[in-house]
Amino acid sequence: SMKVRFVNQSTGAVVNEQGHLKPISSHGGKSFLTTTLLVHYEYEERQSEFVLKETNLAAIPNGSLQNFYNPSETETIWQVGRNAPSLDEDFRVRLSFPRLLLKKSWRVQTVEYDVDTKSFSATWKD
Repeated sequence: SMKVRFVNQSTGAVVNEQGHLKPISSHGGKSFLTTTLLVHYEYEERQSEFVLKETNLAAIPNGSLQNFYNPSETETIWQVGRNAPSLDEDFRVRLSFPRLLLKKSWRVQTVEYDVDTKSFSATWKD
């Protein structure tokens, strides 16, 4: 799986943490490429209600693509997460949508919602 490599901008500490997902998974005697999709929901407040504005969909690269997406601590798609090691919490990291977009824009897609017309729109990014 992909190592998570980045420099914590707050502390200057170098992070080099091995991920736990296998690049290839086996099920029923067959091999499958491990694929992870992340959905990030964005809301806006309207008349004391939160209404879905858009979703950002991210196809997180498979660990076999380490050398392209995260070859070093300074060339990375990751940033510090909200874990608290002092509270014995598991390691957490955040995917940087802007950094991933710079590598391969098709990996991040946005779907916008219009609550008034009950419609959505999306344009595929290459």
